[in-house]
Amino acid sequence: MKKLLLIIASIACMGCATAQESVDVSKLTAEQKATLQKTAEQMQGQPANISAVAREETEKWAELGGNMGKAAVGAAKELGIAANEFVGTPLGKVTMAVVIYKVIGKDVIGFFVGGGVLIFFCTVGVILLRTKHYTNAVYEYRPTFFGMYNKRVIVSGNIDEDWAVGYLFAALVAFAIGLITGLNVMF
Repeated sequence: MKKLLLIIASIACMGCATAQESVDVSKLTAEQKATLQKTAEQMQGQPANISAVAREETEKWAELGGNMGKAAVGAAKELGIAANEFVGTPLGKVTMAVVIYKVIGKDVIGFFVGGGVLIFFCTVGVILLRTKHYTNAVYEYRPTFFGMYNKRVIVSGNIDEDWAVGYLFAALVAFAIGLITGLNVMF
């Protein structure tokens, strides 16, 4: 996932680097103009370097796909059957699952575990934000589910501000833990 994002960012930077724009330098001092010129000269070589990195990364991914195919063909040769038939067998499916896990398994597991952590802690945060603690509450029982069940509802009462601040703080902590941990594990 990180490698794919690197490739996309490299391509985007190459597109941005080719755009020519003029900058008004008439209000700059001589020293500032010299610094700007030096920085511009240093940036001249960067697009070629970025494209080389993107090309290397693309070649690595292409090589990886070729190696996955070679692994499937090699396993099929050991069993004496064609590669397409081998992948259709239960053993071929297990072999391909192992190869795929070795290639991208940790990224996929990290994405799902991080997403689960993010969803869990954000849900806890929302529940804490919606929780209220009343003092001097007056309750009323209302029939629900065609009168088979009575639900207790608060008609009036005072919200305890100390508890409200505590729940707010706990909710913010839950959101922070979920965002930091979940996104860190995902990416």
